[in-house]
Amino acid sequence: GDSTRAASGPATSIAPSAAPPAPMAVPFPIGERLVYGARYGPFSVGTATMEVAGIDTIRGVEAVHFVFLIDGGALWYHIHQNLESWVGRHDFRSRRFLNQTEEKGKSWERKFEIYPDSGFYREAGRDTTVATVPDPLDDAAFLYWIRTVPLEKDKRYEYHRYFRPERNPVIVEVLGRERVGVAGKKWEAIVIRPRIPNGGGIFAEKADARIWLSDDSLRIMLALQSKFSFGQVTLKLKEITATKEKADSRPEHP
Repeated sequence: GDSTRAASGPATSIAPSAAPPAPMAVPFPIGERLVYGARYGPFSVGTATMEVAGIDTIRGVEAVHFVFLIDGGALWYHIHQNLESWVGRHDFRSRRFLNQTEEKGKSWERKFEIYPDSGFYREAGRDTTVATVPDPLDDAAFLYWIRTVPLEKDKRYEYHRYFRPERNPVIVEVLGRERVGVAGKKWEAIVIRPRIPNGGGIFAEKADARIWLSDDSLRIMLALQSKFSFGQVTLKLKEITATKEKADSRPEHP
């Protein structure tokens, strides 16, 4: 249907009929850093940060580097998870994804090299290549990309953009609007329910996740709620740095 077609890029943008619409460039300022407090019921159980860390070059393509770090735990349970994503600066397609997780005393790392133009991805340590989708996104990239798409009340969107095709679709339901108090102020927020029914992690069906995004041009992630094995955890925004437009082109200290 239409929703899946529109999902592969800004298909609704007005462009000369001869040329396909150009994919959207990454709009976030380099240096944007969002810090969250994690709560489990009344308990503070850790912190998380989301950062637009810089620009790297991957196989000749300028790529924006995103880092999503969760560090938390209480008593018997500890998790340290580092998700890093590199997406093409001019096409918002994943080129590399790194997941380093340490949980309950076990640690593992998975690294994927993603080749959108060739249509495959490869996992580090394995020889085989696996087919990917035309406009791949990984777990960390998705948290940024969802800030750029239209989200109309009561709509349900289906996207076939997760880089491992068998895990698609990614479903996003817009539940409504709410006022939330985080980071020392009141915000108007769009509430969405993202899920990857065939996937695991914070957007698995059983995690029953919710995301609150600021209802403005920046679409800051104000809060994220997801069920873990031991219960529901909520990340709430505590502080924001460098959300000024074009923060990368006007350094503080010339």
